[in-house]
Amino acid sequence: MDVTYRYYHGETECPSSYKGTPKEAFWNGERMFAENADVEHWIDVGKEVRASLDGIQLYFANKYTDVEFGIIVFIEQQYSAHDPYDNMRWIYDY
Repeated sequence: MDVTYRYYHGETECPSSYKGTPKEAFWNGERMFAENADVEHWIDVGKEVRASLDGIQLYFANKYTDVEFGIIVFIEQQYSAHDPYDNMRWIYDY
């Protein structure tokens, strides 16, 4: 499946304009997704997560396609595994 990314476009290094912003995390997450992820699996995971949401979280999730939301869930899981104390509010900036 062809995936279009918002931040990662095949670069070997994160663009300097993204450094120190949530865009840097999104670029890194999309790069990891592009290099390692099973797209169909993450679409399914995203659908499961979306089905469990309500309120503002559901409103946020419904702004994205299944592929985009699968990428967001992938990024959220990758970062929260490495920094469980991060409140992850920055994910809403995707």
